[in-house]
Amino acid sequence: MLVGITGGIASGKSTVTDFFKKLGVPVISTDDISHELTARDKPTIDEIINVFGSEIHDSGKINKQKLKELIFADFKLKQRLENILHPRIKQRMLQILAGLNVPYAIVEVPLLIEAGWDKYVDRVLLVMVSRSEQIRRLRKRDDMNPDLAQRIIASQLSDEQRKKFADDIIITDQSINKLEQKVLNLHKKYLQMLE
Repeated sequence: MLVGITGGIASGKSTVTDFFKKLGVPVISTDDISHELTARDKPTIDEIINVFGSEIHDSGKINKQKLKELIFADFKLKQRLENILHPRIKQRMLQILAGLNVPYAIVEVPLLIEAGWDKYVDRVLLVMVSRSEQIRRLRKRDDMNPDLAQRIIASQLSDEQRKKFADDIIITDQSINKLEQKVLNLHKKYLQMLE
């Protein structure tokens, strides 16, 4: 079984997936694959530079902050970047999944619904947090200016829209102990479903 974890930026997806990892569940992060592709995969880097120009290229690497500012200022540029990355991410994800022999695995896809990747998973787990907490976390984590934080959040589906696709929901503005217990309960539920 493949469980897709999704949710808005800074909603707590990584915290939730860390708890699943502690339980021995394999977690594939599409963000990690994306970072790998934009840091080390020359054909991907070259294609991005061809689209976005050499100003986003810095000391042999993609300047992610400049790229982020460009794509969240222009929706068409965001789509062009996704057209470059999504097929490569999907190919890598399928390679990883093919090598697993476990009852279930998790794939963390922030844009699971927006990109249509919900059709590749058996269940959708939505991770949610209040918008004010989301912005607070973004500003703290990424030292992001409030305007860019708002633009990124506005570019994604709302939690209300995501709920229509969700099989399970975890709300993360609660204590770490409660959050860990929620993950453990879901883990038991998923294993029971497979019996």
